[in-house]
Amino acid sequence: MKNLVIGAAEMVCRKLVAAPGNFDASRAQALGFSAETSFDEIICVPIEDELEGRLPELS
Repeated sequence: MKNLVIGAAEMVCRKLVAAPGNFDASRAQALGFSAETSFDEIICVPIEDELEGRLPELS
């Protein structure tokens, strides 16, 4: 289980590091997309999308 938690943490870190800092998202917004509005959402959305909303329990 510990490896799964570490893997999930690494996935989130890779996404945060790879995210561009300042960019124009007006075209995406015009197409109906929206951005996360808080750090909590930035963390929770990938967990929900890629891990079905569940983190493995620590043993």
